[in-house]
Amino acid sequence: KTMMTDIFGGALPALVDAKFAASYVLMISVFNMLGRFGWASLSDQFGRLLNDEWSGRKLTYTVFFSLGIPLYASIPFLALAMSIDA
Repeated sequence: KTMMTDIFGGALPALVDAKFAASYVLMISVFNMLGRFGWASLSDQFGRLLNDEWSGRKLTYTVFFSLGIPLYASIPFLALAMSIDA
């Protein structure tokens, strides 16, 4: 049993196949790349705004982790809300 089947098999059994798994991994890679460009651009903008490269990075990390902690903490609640067994 693959991880894709474990994650999506219960809700979407007809959809889970090799093509779906490849698309899923591709989308993770695309959004990873977009996030890297996005956070780097945001850091540059903060640096220009504050006239200091290091303060821009510091503010970017503050925003990144301030958003990341509640978003990661919300995953179990969102997964439960989306679960077909709930």
